[in-house]
Amino acid sequence: MLSGFHIGLVLLYSPGVRINLHRDHTVFDKVAVGINLGEATFLMAEMPKKGEKVKPISYPLEDGDCLKFNTKILHGIEPVKQSRWGIYFWHLKPEYLK
Repeated sequence: MLSGFHIGLVLLYSPGVRINLHRDHTVFDKVAVGINLGEATFLMAEMPKKGEKVKPISYPLEDGDCLKFNTKILHGIEPVKQSRWGIYFWHLKPEYLK
């Protein structure tokens, strides 16, 4: 596991699988990192104001790309065209390490 991180997750995405826009659980600190194996489109969006639609920004990921993102901002993955692996690491907030 990457130094200083507490949680790791390995995901296999089959063709057509997506991760809907979401924010990570409150036990996690705000920074996470990911390693992309395959091609994907990472999405990030601010929470919309009442009555507005979510307007995600797309970030194409290529095989081997690494990303660092704010877990408290909406994020997700568009449906993948071919199988893809994602490896992610999170820090726990200090109060959950006791």
